[in-house]
Amino acid sequence: MVNLAQDFHSFAQCLLWARRHRMRVLLAPDRQSATAVLGSLSPPAPSCLFFEEDESPGGTRPAIPCPDAPSTQRGRRRVKSLPRGRIALWSSGTTQSPGLHFKSWTQLLESVDAISRRVRIRRFSHVLSTVPPYHLYGLEHGLFMPWRNGVPLYRRRLFFPSDVREAAMLGKRPVLVTTPFHLRALVESGLTVTGLGLIVCSTAPLSTALARESEGRFNAPVMEVYGSTETGALATRRTVREAPWHLLDHVRLSRRGGRPCLVRCRTGTAQFLDDEVEVLDSSHLRLLGRRQDIVKVAGRRASLSALNDALLEIPGVRSGAFYQPQEQEIRGEPRRLVAFVTAPGIPEESILTQLRKRIDGIFLPRPLIVVKDIPHLPTGKISHAVLDGLYREHVAIPDDPASG
Repeated sequence: MVNLAQDFHSFAQCLLWARRHRMRVLLAPDRQSATAVLGSLSPPAPSCLFFEEDESPGGTRPAIPCPDAPSTQRGRRRVKSLPRGRIALWSSGTTQSPGLHFKSWTQLLESVDAISRRVRIRRFSHVLSTVPPYHLYGLEHGLFMPWRNGVPLYRRRLFFPSDVREAAMLGKRPVLVTTPFHLRALVESGLTVTGLGLIVCSTAPLSTALARESEGRFNAPVMEVYGSTETGALATRRTVREAPWHLLDHVRLSRRGGRPCLVRCRTGTAQFLDDEVEVLDSSHLRLLGRRQDIVKVAGRRASLSALNDALLEIPGVRSGAFYQPQEQEIRGEPRRLVAFVTAPGIPEESILTQLRKRIDGIFLPRPLIVVKDIPHLPTGKISHAVLDGLYREHVAIPDDPASG
């Protein structure tokens, strides 16, 4: 079953139907991504069903049988067939290479139960979400958490700040499940959203400045969630009050072979983290950054996430990201960082002046490129493909045709 539904109610119906029939479920953002995944399965799926909303006024259409899975392209890397009864999530490759991540219902519920206890979800009237359900964060917090605890869920995914305001008025203390990108848009919209009981935020680092502004504007605490597609939710923190992360009660951390290792309390199974963390005590950690996220310039190291956080804290900056070109290494040039930023009306030199106050000067972008818009994924992230494209468009030196 390929679940492409965007409506949370329809999405849940599809999951339950597939669960009843012990079907494998693939979650992907669109048909193109799903088709690419199906074409890479080994052995190929004998048949599949696509489930999605009908774009006509008639509403949701039934699952569409697709008797033959797409043929595997020659030379494409093949992956194992989906385990029976499992849910497979397709990662689009924002912080890692694109790929499949398998989740059992038991794993999902274990993580959801832990976050539900931390949030005390039953205190709230209903749950709203700006995050699509095919993303693990949206699946855990926007669907399974209210679903598991009998808390009403607003069935439509919310796109615009006005949608959030209208949906929040349906109950006295709703929970908003969102991302830093959507939260920033909500703050900058100037709309008054009253009655929120809690704002849950994840998928990208949340700056302290944005968390503080959000709490002041909406009169609701902002809780940041740390996790990944590989692990699910692992820890939380009240961003305006604390820097360390508080582990959820279903996991503990240790170090094996010099690497941080996650151990699940119920099963004892261990899993290495792709993040570098400092274990402070049995229930608290400090996040240093993803292993692939660490960049080195002139012998010094920094986390791209921390640099992005500093960039986004500058007043007037709506979106932005640092980028380290690979072609510098290929050409044997000194490694320098590039940054792309959307900041209407803010001069480039003003942004650089503010950055100098926040980061080590060796990591200042050379150059800083001001662009009109930076495309974001529905989860609020900026993909590597987008940054690659911006670099090719604005910075990259074309190859000399004569040199070929």
